[in-house]
This record gives sequence, structure tokens and C-alpha cells, in this order.
Amino acid sequence: EVVSELTELKFGDPVSSDTRESFDAETTQVIFPGQTIELKTMTISQISGTGKVAIAPAVYGWLPQPQMSGQALHLNYDATTPAPAGTVTSIKFKSIYSYVSFFQGAANKINTMTAHNSNGDLIGQRNLRPTERDVEHVEYRSANISEIRIHTGEDWVILDNFLCTG
Repeated sequence: EVVSELTELKFGDPVSSDTRESFDAETTQVIFPGQTIELKTMTISQISGTGKVAIAPAVYGWLPQPQMSGQALHLNYDATTPAPAGTVTSIKFKSIYSYVSFFQGAANKINTMTAHNSNGDLIGQRNLRPTERDVEHVEYRSANISEIRIHTGEDWVILDNFLCTG
């Protein structure tokens, strides 16, 4: 006799094709312009600017949990006043998706996210709102998303809990 276990799937639950990245399994790493961080799910590159990009603890108790916890991706990491010139950070996914979401926090200014297809062509862009002591749930839908770029201006921004679906 074959017995199978039925698992309840609720509306909104991720399916097996979902890719998640919380950075919690990663060690602290800091990169400068021209350097990259390789993960199983994505390649993070700082393509311009003078600030640092890091995977580091999201230790700020004023950022909402669980959206920002454990390790997180920091853009213009450890910015001081005045902040360094803004960074453009590329996040190239290891697969192509039609939906990408993440949480962004600690932003004091309006920043920009651009989405690119596998040819590197711009397929869309949106503003990321100032969040200060809050977070914004950023969602983007389009066919053939293979890369996003975050343009931070002169602002320290923290990203966490990516969810990507095909």
C-alpha cells in the first residue's frame, strides 16, 4: 500500500520554483568598486561609486523584524556624514525570473531600482522610497528579469529577504 503525505498549501505560499535569499548563511564580506560577492542565488557587484557594499549584520534594532534580521545586504555600507558618492550595485540572478521582491530599509532619500533582461537591456525602473526607521516591501514583475541595479545616491540602504519566482 502506498501512503502519501498531503501538505496543505495556502494561498501565497511559495512553490518549489521560488528562490529565497536572506543572506543569513553568508559570512560578513565587504567589497569596493569593481569587486563582486558570489552567492548560490546571485552575483553582487559594485559597478560605480566610492562607497562600500557589504553582507553584514542587520543589527539595527529600529529596523522591523523579521523583514530585516540576521545578515543583510548593505549598500554604501558604513556611510558617514557626509556620505560618500552614491553607489550603483548590480544584483545578477543565477536564474531568470518574472517576479522579484525584497525589503529595503534605512534609506533617508529616494533611491532607484532598475531591472534588466538577460541581454542587459533596461526593462523597467521604480523609485524606492525613503524608509528611515521602517522598511518598504519592493516588488517588481516583468518577463525575463535577470538583473536589478540599485542606484543609491548618497545614502546607506539595507536590503534583505529576496524572493524570486519564475
